[in-house]
Amino acid sequence: MIVGIGIDILNIKRFKKIVKGNPKILNRILTEREINLFKDYSDSIIHYAGRFSLKEAIIKAGKEYLNIKSFKDIEILKDEDGKAILTKPKGKIFISISHNEDYVVSIAVIEK
Repeated sequence: MIVGIGIDILNIKRFKKIVKGNPKILNRILTEREINLFKDYSDSIIHYAGRFSLKEAIIKAGKEYLNIKSFKDIEILKDEDGKAILTKPKGKIFISISHNEDYVVSIAVIEK
């Protein structure tokens, strides 16, 4: 049974502007492992925006069901092929993320 579905779209240029004005915001929304995963990438902001967007989708799908209190209660890393994998919270949560140079879109489906 599906508990919730969440979707999010984010303008990457807008996200970049917000981070540039307040760099500490990344530490509020991303775990240390998420930050370290992409810190040496020339286009790290695209990946950080993707993690933020996917966290928003997960929260929309089931914040109460998953007992999410902050963005750091969610962690999205990547597998050997570069595919986003959810390391926390645990559960039957299906995720997908896609981006181009302007936008990132994310979806999360939670099953009971």
